[in-house]
Amino acid sequence: MHPPPPADARTPRWNRVSEPSGNIHVHRVHGKLQAPSGLPGDRTVEVWYAPVTGASGESPFSTHPVSHHDLERAQRFRNEAGRTRFLSARRALRSLLAAYLSTDPGELALSADRKGKPHVASVSAGEAPIRFNVAHSGAWIILAFGTHREVGIDLEEAGHLPDLEALARRTLSPEEMEDFSGLPPELQHPLFFQAWTRKEAFLKALGMGLSLPPSQVTTGLGPEPAILRSYSEPGAAERNAGNWTVQSIPAPPGYAAAISFQGTGARIRLMEGPRAWLVEPRPVHGP
Repeated sequence: MHPPPPADARTPRWNRVSEPSGNIHVHRVHGKLQAPSGLPGDRTVEVWYAPVTGASGESPFSTHPVSHHDLERAQRFRNEAGRTRFLSARRALRSLLAAYLSTDPGELALSADRKGKPHVASVSAGEAPIRFNVAHSGAWIILAFGTHREVGIDLEEAGHLPDLEALARRTLSPEEMEDFSGLPPELQHPLFFQAWTRKEAFLKALGMGLSLPPSQVTTGLGPEPAILRSYSEPGAAERNAGNWTVQSIPAPPGYAAAISFQGTGARIRLMEGPRAWLVEPRPVHGP
């Protein structure tokens, strides 16, 4: 198992299976990340990393808003680490959404569509055009935001998998499995996690989760972005997915991450810094 990043959450050395594609712009800062100044541009998707815990060992989000519904959901986790990750992610999400929408966190109401994908239900100015997705694993939280385009994000702590080949056969499409079998052993592990996070990000963007088997989606094992136009379901005709971009992105050491979003040609702005910007804690309402 790879060791987790340092608890002080200083700027990580990004782990790259290969150099990131030209559409990824890494916004590096040496101090505290600044608040979003408005919604992401129509051709931009913004990604934020945030630590679950800070230098003190406590969550940097512990005093920030969370709803009663979030607290109830947190109790479903079997251990304290899982509860801490979940609540830190929800607090970071509400803080950043409030900044993007120039509103008070207490005015945000989060809801979910019929597939269970969360969205902003209401703000004082009316329907919000922002779309978002969140993932958390190990010591890190990752959040993605887009305007008028659905997004999905995934982050996985890439620990050792003793049954890697069996898992690959259940997860990869036939085309991907053929490529995987031809890889040297030292590349199978990192490229499996690269494929897994790409699939998960796409399924989360669709709002389907694992209700669609990952083996029915082909994103490829290579570092280049994949453009998905269709996916298949067992016992059903191939479905049109529209145009979706699925892409691996830089991640902290020992992790793999990927993003998926509607459309093609968007720039990915990766916010890299010691900590995410946090709004002042205020009451919150809604689920």
